[in-house]
Amino acid sequence: LLALASLITLSSMLFSTTAFTLACYYRGFNVYLGEGEDIVAVYDRGSRTPFTGIVPAYLAETLSRLDGVLAVSPEVIIPCTVRGQPVFLRAVVPENFLKLNPIKVLEGRMLEEPDLNSAVVGVRLARKLNINLGEKVLVTGVLVSACFELEVEGIFYSNSPADDEIVAPLHVG
Repeated sequence: LLALASLITLSSMLFSTTAFTLACYYRGFNVYLGEGEDIVAVYDRGSRTPFTGIVPAYLAETLSRLDGVLAVSPEVIIPCTVRGQPVFLRAVVPENFLKLNPIKVLEGRMLEEPDLNSAVVGVRLARKLNINLGEKVLVTGVLVSACFELEVEGIFYSNSPADDEIVAPLHVG
């Protein structure tokens, strides 16, 4: 009887731990992609990860015309390295990005449409890699052999996973 009770207790603990871990992973994954109460992320379900999928750019315009859609922000999330550390670079249309992701610029300024080789850096990433306003950082692609030198125009705080990212104009992505 004691062995049976122990087995049931251990099985219940294992099931609970597994279920809790999967629920946290799913919730974190949705937060990272930007899905929320009123936000839906569109990505290629056929790809192995959301970062390697391709979604046609014309969908942004098509979705923006639907009733009830207030904002559409086309984005590309690129795994890369900066100063030898793994980083995600989020390439965005700045005006559209700000409609869905309220951020507070702590130093410098936010990106604007005409910016070419500029970026803003999340506060946690800036601290972690000792990145300062006005510096130029070399961003090296992981999935493709490409690199960019980007000038840091601002340091921002968002209280989201974006605080560990670099945000750059869409053409950089």
